Formats: sequence, C-alpha cells, structure tokens
Amino acid sequence: MAKLYNKFPSTFDFLTFSQEYLTKKIDTPFDVRSFNQLIEYLVTKLHYEVIVIDAVCDIYNHLTLLSILNSHKVVGVVSQDFAVMTNFVNMMRYLDREAIEFRSKMIYVMNRFQKHAITAKTVYSLIENNLDVHAFQLITMPDIYGDFLTANSNNVPIMWSTKDKTFLNGMKTIQSLL
Repeated sequence: MAKLYNKFPSTFDFLTFSQEYLTKKIDTPFDVRSFNQLIEYLVTKLHYEVIVIDAVCDIYNHLTLLSILNSHKVVGVVSQDFAVMTNFVNMMRYLDREAIEFRSKMIYVMNRFQKHAITAKTVYSLIENNLDVHAFQLITMPDIYGDFLTANSNNVPIMWSTKDKTFLNGMKTIQSLL
C-alpha cells in the first residue's frame, strides 16, 4: 500500500479504518463534536478542498445524516431494482420531513446492470415523480465488476486500469459536478 500511496499527488490523502474496526463491533459512541472538529481542521488547517466520506446507506445513522447536513455535494447511488429505489425515495422523504435540504446538493448515479426492464428513463421518472426533483442529471455507470476485481487484485485505483469509456466519462461528470 505504501508503494501505491507514493504514486498519488501530494495533495491527495486518505484515512483508513483499522482491521479491528472493520471486523469487530466497537461500541464507541459517535462523537458529533469530534467529527465537526475533524472536518474543520482538514478544511481550515490542512486546506483540503474535497473530503469524501463513504457513509453507510442508512439515513438514521448519525455519520450519514451529519455528512449530508455538512456536505456541499452528496452522491446518491441507486440501481435498477425497485426495492433499492423505494428505499432511496423513502430516505429522501425522511430528509424532507426533517426539513433537511438535499435537492440542490444531490448528484444522482445509477449503477447499471445487464439489460433490464428498469431503464435509466424509468429510474429518472421514479426520482422526478416521487421526490419532486426536476431537470437533474442521472449519471449511468456500467457494470464493470470484472474491472474492479482486477484493479483490486493489482492494488491500483479503478481509474488507472479500466478502459470502459462509459465509466470514465461518468467519473469525469461526477468530478465536474463536485
């Protein structure tokens, strides 16, 4: 990992969780104050321009909710599955009930699987009609599971190894929206 880390620009950094944290249940309460202080420190003292927080897809999780509240942009990922779409819509409706603004900061991404009855147009309509969101961009990402496995086994970022133009263009679009 150290060899790979040296290939990144000096302005790129990341935090990782320990193996113990990932594999064991740790009953440490979430400290909102410490989280806010960390974000403030990264932005004001270390001059981070972008902080990516990979929070769980659970709107009732403190980290997830706090991340949405404090973010300028949020990437919402859905798939061609009615259960996933229903869950996503329900979580966004919860934000509405709590008067938490998400519409202006949301970037909608759809993971596309094989040819499927639920098309990107259907997903767009479900979001538009159920969340009262209009004229938004739905970025469609292809199924490149094999490319992810190869990149992971070679310990390189997917952007360095995939040749899939749809994926690369989708990532460029997300980057431009951030």
